[in-house]
Amino acid sequence: AEMMRQAAKLQAMPKWLTPEHIEQIKTVYQVAKQTTLLAGFPCHVDHIVPLRGKNVCGLHAPWNLRVVSQSYNSKKHNNLDDGVLYAPSMSGGVLIHSSALPWNWRKL
Repeated sequence: AEMMRQAAKLQAMPKWLTPEHIEQIKTVYQVAKQTTLLAGFPCHVDHIVPLRGKNVCGLHAPWNLRVVSQSYNSKKHNNLDDGVLYAPSMSGGVLIHSSALPWNWRKL
């Protein structure tokens, strides 16, 4: 299953990504590891628009990645979140979903 996921990522990675984009992707994965350590529970990198969704397929690109909790990611499966307003950004920031934050870091 993991090999198929890796193959899907490679297929969904646009050929026109720049070296800076590749570094931004690596940064998102590093932030997920750091967030796991800080939050005290597992966090994953989520494709906001799934690579192999039912009605839509996204890209493995920095603007389609965010850090989420493992439990949130396992519930999301290959679905697009209801009500997600997707505004891609090329600025290089890392999106962190509220599920990846300990309860006392979340806005009330």
